[in-house]
Amino acid sequence: EHWVTGEVLPMVQAFVKCATRCLEEMALGDPEAKALLSQVLLCAQTVGEFVDPAAYLPLLLPSARGETEESTDRRCGALQVLSALVRGCSPSWLRPQLRVTAFALDGLAVWDSRDPRLSSSLARCARGLVEACGAHAGEEEREQ
Repeated sequence: EHWVTGEVLPMVQAFVKCATRCLEEMALGDPEAKALLSQVLLCAQTVGEFVDPAAYLPLLLPSARGETEESTDRRCGALQVLSALVRGCSPSWLRPQLRVTAFALDGLAVWDSRDPRLSSSLARCARGLVEACGAHAGEEEREQ
């Protein structure tokens, strides 16, 4: 657990790079890219079980929002990796980060995209956040 947390930034960068490449290859019709993407996201989900989201959110959110002038495939890759990480994450770790994450993903730069791949990746990420936080996330937000 300690080692994974210390190495999370290069691991997340590698996950995003692999996911992006898989998405590019899928667009070109590579039949193996989808299976490889599934494996990359499974690895990210496993890492998410051991790492506090505060360690990887600062890296992924700017890319997902397009603040780093990323390609659409790269933004989609970042969103898919984020979704996988939070699926593996403990709700108790994720809930304190929920407001910041939801606010970051609720920007015009993300929602105004005309690319359906980005919208679809964002929807999957939002669903993953809700599922990972559990049924009580909304109740905790109202109490604050």
